[in-house]
Amino acid sequence: MTKSLFICALFSLSLNTFSQDITILTEDSPPFQYQENGKIIGIASDIVVSLLERAKVGHKHEMIPWQRAYNRAKDENNTCVYSTTVTDERMPLFKWVGPIVNNDWVIMVPSDSPITAKSLNEMKNITIGGYIGDALADYLIKEGYKVDQAANDTQNAKKLSAKRIDAWATSSVVGPYLAKHSGISNIKELFTFKKTEMSLACNKGISDEVIGKLSKALADMEADGTIAKIKSKYK
Repeated sequence: MTKSLFICALFSLSLNTFSQDITILTEDSPPFQYQENGKIIGIASDIVVSLLERAKVGHKHEMIPWQRAYNRAKDENNTCVYSTTVTDERMPLFKWVGPIVNNDWVIMVPSDSPITAKSLNEMKNITIGGYIGDALADYLIKEGYKVDQAANDTQNAKKLSAKRIDAWATSSVVGPYLAKHSGISNIKELFTFKKTEMSLACNKGISDEVIGKLSKALADMEADGTIAKIKSKYK
C-alpha cells in the first residue's frame, strides 16, 4: 500500500469511528430512568437524550441490568452508561459528562422500627439492604457494613416493608418513589448520610471531541432552563 493510500485509509477509519452511533445503556431505576409504553423515559433519560440530540451525536438506547450495563460501558468502545454515581474508584475508568442529576444517599427503616440512629457509625451491627453493583452498596461494603444485596432496589423496598431487612440504603429520590409505586406506606427516611452526583460515564475510547460536545450541550441546557423544565415534569 502506498503512503497516500495508507493515509486515506486511516482518515476513512477515523471518520467511520467518529460517525458511529454511541450505545447508551441504563438500568430500570425510576424516576431517573424507566420504560413506559416501550420508551425509555425519566429525569435522567430525558436529560441524556436531549443533550445527545443537541450535540448531534447519534445513539441507540438500551435498558439492561445495572452490572451488565456498567461492565459493557467500561469494556466496549462507543458505549456510555447512566445514571452513574461518580466515585474515586470509578473516575479513572471512564470519560465523564455531568453531573446529570444530584442524588443524596439515605437510610430508610420501617415506620415502627426501634432504630433511632442519626449516622452510619451507629449502624455497624444492623443489616442494610442494597443491590448488586450499586455504588451505594459498594461504599457500605467497603466501609465494613453488613449489606444484604438484592438484584434491584425495588426488591429492597418490599423486603424492608416485610421486615426481612433492618434498614435500606437508597436514594432520596428513588426510595420514596419505589415505595409509593409499590403501594408501600409503612417505611420512613431516617437520615441522609452522603451527597452524590450521577453522570454519563463513557468508555475511554470515545474521543475527547465527542465528550466535549456532550459537556457543552449539558452546560447549555442548564443555562437555558431545559434541565429545570425536564425535572419539573417528574415532580
